[in-house]
Amino acid sequence: MLSRLMPGLAAGAGPDKLKGKKLLSTLKVLCGPCYAQRFVQLGMQLLAPDTNSHIDLRVESILAVEAFVSNFLDSLSEGCDPPAEAQHAGLWPTASLEALLACLMHDPSIKVRRVAMRLVSLVALPESSEGVAALVHVLLCKSRDKDVVVVARALELLVQMPAASLLSTCSLPHWLAFFRACVTHCSTGTAPVSFLQAFTRLSAQLLSCDTSGGVTVPGSGAQSLVGAFPGLRHPLCFLAMVAGPEDEGTGLQRAAFRLGVAAPGVDAD
Repeated sequence: MLSRLMPGLAAGAGPDKLKGKKLLSTLKVLCGPCYAQRFVQLGMQLLAPDTNSHIDLRVESILAVEAFVSNFLDSLSEGCDPPAEAQHAGLWPTASLEALLACLMHDPSIKVRRVAMRLVSLVALPESSEGVAALVHVLLCKSRDKDVVVVARALELLVQMPAASLLSTCSLPHWLAFFRACVTHCSTGTAPVSFLQAFTRLSAQLLSCDTSGGVTVPGSGAQSLVGAFPGLRHPLCFLAMVAGPEDEGTGLQRAAFRLGVAAPGVDAD
């Protein structure tokens, strides 16, 4: 019933912040902790274009869902039945996930995309879920967002994902764009240490050297760049093989310094 009423309720709130907050408060009361999945679903409905929700209402809706999900996860006890992981994943049925990812991809407001990216970090999906590929695709797209905060958060989430999930989703062009974006993020000096560590760990899993001194490139199957760079151990070196002029110079060197590796053509101390 509430699902059918949501477009009208959202339109009725319009640009009025107070009405929007009252609508969200009403949803919290109607759903309660026992209906966490329902609250997430209704909150995500408010992001749909056909509801004509005002920017402030979209932001408030995402923040309300973020707080609701955080409180729900905090309430789960160790050894609960069903297990906490299953209950967490249960908060994100296909429709809710698609609504959040569509908002992140297409919402014109930077403010909305920033808070949506925060909520994405609370999404839990089984590795076998079809939603994993969609999530990876959206995060890769957002690593080229116009907003630097969205870009940084997308990259920080991507490097934390299981290597198997990335390998099953990304093509070689995806990897080139991803590595370039990560190197750029490292070179700015603003990337947290946790990002540097996660990127180094992930790249070690994704780029594996073969016995002939080549490197197996993610997304290229058995193809190997045999003998291209003996002893290749880091995507910085991989980038050097495929880089255009825009990738050369101090940015690559700064990233290498922060990652603790020697960039091609740069002697390690």
